[in-house]
Amino acid sequence: MIIGIGVDMVRVERIQKAMENNDHFRDRVFTPDEQAYCQRYATPWEKYAARFAAKEAFMKVVGKGLSACSFQDIEVVNKESGEPYYSFGPGAEELLRSLNIRSVSLSMSHDGGTAIAFAVGED
Repeated sequence: MIIGIGVDMVRVERIQKAMENNDHFRDRVFTPDEQAYCQRYATPWEKYAARFAAKEAFMKVVGKGLSACSFQDIEVVNKESGEPYYSFGPGAEELLRSLNIRSVSLSMSHDGGTAIAFAVGED
């Protein structure tokens, strides 16, 4: 059964500017593994923006807003096939348990300067 859904869309340029204007934004929002993944690309901003949207979509799934847990507790990883999925730290895991959410599916995309993510939490 679906417990919650979340969608978020963000302009790639917004994330690029945030990272260029704020030295701490990248480290506060993205895990070291996410940063390493994004930096492998010629245009890393699209990858960062999609991951930011995925984290925001997760917050909407749990319905608790940005104070639900740390951005660092929500990591976006890719399977060998390229399919994205969430890897959760202790804070996010506890939050999911408290809401009886056993899995969260994720889809992301970017095009034309915009990134989008859609997440579904199920019991």
